[in-house]
Amino acid sequence: MAFKHVIGHEKQIQYLQNALKNGRLAHAYVVYEVRLRPEDEQPLQKGVDSLQLVRSEGRWWIASIANDIETPDNMIPERFYENKPGERD
Repeated sequence: MAFKHVIGHEKQIQYLQNALKNGRLAHAYVVYEVRLRPEDEQPLQKGVDSLQLVRSEGRWWIASIANDIETPDNMIPERFYENKPGERD
């Protein structure tokens, strides 16, 4: 049996300006939406990525990612949409 691979388009909706930073360590949340095609109005999936970051060699590296997908019983909190994207270091 052959499987057809479906590749969607992920778009970053919001990253929280108030990322927690301590020296070379940071924690940030990123809200995203996935669509089958970029022009689709409704996303197939929405969710939040939780990123653990380490600053090294002049840039931020992702050390780990945890993900939570939005469901009717687990909606993305409105406060995640309130912050405007901040400046990236």
